Amino acid sequence: MKKLNLHLLFCLWAMFCLSLFVSCDNDKDVPQDGLPGYWYCSDDSRIYCLMFSPNGTGQVTYHTYSDGQWNKWVLPLQYTLYDGLLTIKPEGGEIRTGVIGINGNSMSFTDGSSAIMFTRYNGSEKIINELKKEYEDSLEENVDTVIEGEFIITENSVRNVISSIYNHLCDYEYRQMLLEKIRLTQKDFYDRPMPGITPSTPHVANTWDTAYQIINMANLVINELNKIDMNERWRIAYINEAAALRCMVYYNLSQLWGHVPYITESHNNRILHEAIQSSPILSQEELCPVLDGILQDISILPEDKYRITREAVKVLRAEIALSLGHKEEARYLLQDCQANFYLLVDESSHPEIYYIFGEELPNYTPEKTALLLKEAYMETPEDTSAILTGWETQKLWWGYWTMLKRTGHAKAMAGCEDYELLMPIPQAEIDLMPSLPQNPGY
Repeated sequence: MKKLNLHLLFCLWAMFCLSLFVSCDNDKDVPQDGLPGYWYCSDDSRIYCLMFSPNGTGQVTYHTYSDGQWNKWVLPLQYTLYDGLLTIKPEGGEIRTGVIGINGNSMSFTDGSSAIMFTRYNGSEKIINELKKEYEDSLEENVDTVIEGEFIITENSVRNVISSIYNHLCDYEYRQMLLEKIRLTQKDFYDRPMPGITPSTPHVANTWDTAYQIINMANLVINELNKIDMNERWRIAYINEAAALRCMVYYNLSQLWGHVPYITESHNNRILHEAIQSSPILSQEELCPVLDGILQDISILPEDKYRITREAVKVLRAEIALSLGHKEEARYLLQDCQANFYLLVDESSHPEIYYIFGEELPNYTPEKTALLLKEAYMETPEDTSAILTGWETQKLWWGYWTMLKRTGHAKAMAGCEDYELLMPIPQAEIDLMPSLPQNPGY
């Protein structure tokens, strides 16, 4: 199945890669009977739908499930079929050729040593929705078990949950950067014009929800690890890792929204929103010292590649200090700091993120550390200009908007009003939690 999955992604992902249409030759081969129509193939969290028209054109629809929702892309294609040899010419992508075999409502596509099996259907969304629901139902029991704490019974289980935190963190960072990109440019990462950000904007709710899913999983690790018989040093390292990642998310939440619910217990996903409603609401000024106090106590971490390190924790503390106006503390933390923390982007799990950023999302790099240190010493307009240029030259998206706010350049860069320096609280949260005030202006 894994081999099939990788090959399928390799074959079909090329159809998503470029946005400009590359026209294909006008082949005169007439498609053979049996191929025209709709075909699908599903593999775990991915569903692929191919449509072939009798005139040699068609489209591919690519569905992927990530962070509680389905994403969908539709792209045109052209194809030829001659003597059982199917050549697919996707929009701007790599041409794929393979031998097909059709037996009733089943079709195999064999390219080299691998074969992909498709099933014919009538093009109805109902069938695709049933496949989606089937996958979602299969997840529900596992999710409930993890969030209720019954899942964490071994050290290996702990590692699985922490791995899931990093996977969700990749989603969260992308969603946050997308929100900030829209605020700055009124466009998304594909330079498509985007409507204004409001409390009902889906991107706002998705970013908020993803953050609290990470926080909930981190709370689960922190609270449940004491129940496991394991090496004490590793117990502390895992607790510290979950706490550091939770602090990173909370810090960014506070910078985006200003005041946020602070939750430290883990809950079943079904009642997570209810738990958030009963949590204290902390402002940036209240939350940042709490986070810094937690981070100060972190001395042991796993320190593996693509995992948060003690040096990265120092940079996070420096960012918090800069946000509070404590430049001297930031200088102390950043002096001789060697942070080099990236998130690994899995192409199969995060195809859109991979397409835009590649296989690594930079969080805390030597270049970013140097720019934060310059900010800590910043005194003149020339200093500020050099900092802005450095962030843009290095293409450091993560933390860029917050830096613009700290240095007083966000309004000019975004052409926005004072109130738009903060994002609106999702309307659904306001409806559920009357004690959570909406940010002014929305």
